[in-house]
Amino acid sequence: MQCWDVIRSVAMEKSADGKEFISIRNLENITDQQAKQIAGLKTASEREIRIIKEKFKSSVSGMLLDRSTYAVIEPDAKIKAKMTQGLLAGTYLGEAIRFIGQFKAFPMSIVYKTLSREASFWRAGNKARAISGIASILVTSTLLGYVSMTAKDILRGRSARDPLNRKTWSAAFLQGGGLGIYGDVLFQETRSGADIAASLLGPVLLNGFDVAQGIKYGISGEGDKAARRAYQVISTNIPFLNLFYTKTAFDYLIGYQMMETMNPGVLKRMEKRMEKDYNQEFLLTKPSQQFTGF
Repeated sequence: MQCWDVIRSVAMEKSADGKEFISIRNLENITDQQAKQIAGLKTASEREIRIIKEKFKSSVSGMLLDRSTYAVIEPDAKIKAKMTQGLLAGTYLGEAIRFIGQFKAFPMSIVYKTLSREASFWRAGNKARAISGIASILVTSTLLGYVSMTAKDILRGRSARDPLNRKTWSAAFLQGGGLGIYGDVLFQETRSGADIAASLLGPVLLNGFDVAQGIKYGISGEGDKAARRAYQVISTNIPFLNLFYTKTAFDYLIGYQMMETMNPGVLKRMEKRMEKDYNQEFLLTKPSQQFTGF
């Protein structure tokens, strides 16, 4: 408590709206007596006091920076170290583990920065606090997942998914990050072994698998399958196409037309699946009525 007493007495400032915040620059105003109090010393030389002040300012700055990466979850050096396991970039194993870990830094951050806190309560014997914490995380992430999912559906020209449908909340659970790749498999949101491989092993290996499959289909004379596989590889690697608004524009400009050309009837099947799984339909024109292929 002594350290916090020093911070409250020295580093606090008020903003224009009256809210208090910690100003790191004010930590330079710590007195010699406060420095000795922080270190638990009765006497200290001038050099020791200067070192104590510098270490204290650095520690408080680090603590606030660390807490900011918990408030807005983002990967840090610790997460990177856990994911790379100390393997150097440029080595075979180092590059392999980096390929597999692509786009998994954020889920790893959620696990280590959020769930690990509740795990600490469990290990400390406070199991009720751990259970309530995990429950609140899952419920909140699921509700926000539904809001996010609904907003994206509307911007894609689709109606909101039926909130009374169990599959809707399963999808919201996944959208909110409740289960990640394990939930994809558990709820069968992932539809093929290749998609599961992509989730587990990363997009680089998936692209290699798709290219190999396309070549195989081409050699065996299955031109339609080879074309679909080639289109899949190209479309998934177009820059910024993973953003929902650019994806929507791409689909209506060329995507749906290409899909129907290479796989006649696919748009109608997609619409039937939406209606069956989520009681959902397109708000305006149905793609199957508008696009018939080139």
